[in-house]
Amino acid sequence: SMKLIRIFLCSLLALSASVLSADTYGWHAAEVRGDERAVLVLCPGMNGDGAFFLKESSWMDFAEDNRLGVIALAFKSRSEQMYGEAREGYYWPEQGSGKALLDAVRTTYGRDLPILIYGFSGGAQFTSRFVEWVPERVIAWAAYSAQFWDSPQISEANPPGIVACGEHDGGRWYPSFSYFYQGRQQHKPWVWVSLPRTG
Repeated sequence: SMKLIRIFLCSLLALSASVLSADTYGWHAAEVRGDERAVLVLCPGMNGDGAFFLKESSWMDFAEDNRLGVIALAFKSRSEQMYGEAREGYYWPEQGSGKALLDAVRTTYGRDLPILIYGFSGGAQFTSRFVEWVPERVIAWAAYSAQFWDSPQISEANPPGIVACGEHDGGRWYPSFSYFYQGRQQHKPWVWVSLPRTG
């Protein structure tokens, strides 16, 4: 019986390890009105739950004024995978998170709506890569204060975007500006916003 308990505990540990290593693609949607012309996707910081976005009147008023649906992401991956050499996790849409977002839009609204997408920090990493992954689905985007960026890719479809960072966030300001600058070198319709006295 001690052997059975040991086998059970080892099985439980193995199962919990596999569950912990799996990416999860949760999301929240504002109430569907039926007149949505596009969807605003809001992406919080690393492994964050974006439900709080749905309580912020600035986002919700903007969405209502422009007949937008709102989806707030709650994507999660193991941080050591994302920030290690593996470069695995929801930051890279081609690994599953991009399809999960497109499926969330179709499930919520019953059709493939165009997307406006905003991301902060880890959400900015997902945002910038999602735009490059399916630029034809994106109307406009904004990425604020990512810690690291890939180099922008030359593409036929280039939705307008904002790359932003607070001027007191030195460890992110320079990488963010560099990403913006590379994109402008490729004639992408991007705007740089440096927020004064902001960390």
